[in-house]
Amino acid sequence: MYRVGLAFWKLAARLGVPLSLRIQIMHDDEADVYIATSTDLAGLVSEAPSLVELMFSVRDCSEMLIEHALHRPLKRTATVVWDGTVERTINFVTQ
Repeated sequence: MYRVGLAFWKLAARLGVPLSLRIQIMHDDEADVYIATSTDLAGLVSEAPSLVELMFSVRDCSEMLIEHALHRPLKRTATVVWDGTVERTINFVTQ
């Protein structure tokens, strides 16, 4: 796997190398929503009332942002791999 944001990640993606993406998840107690951001993929910010909905939103937004960066659609649908913790890292895998 090659991490989005590292040098040559776009080339790796075009060659079909699976990508990983670090996502930070936080819970806003005041608004009662989960928020996901990433320093690896510019523009990725998503919020949802539940973690399940957040995972779908992160997958969809990440796919859209990666496709935009590559100027082409992804060959396969992305898979979200998550360890179940909040304020930790999850892997976003495209194959």
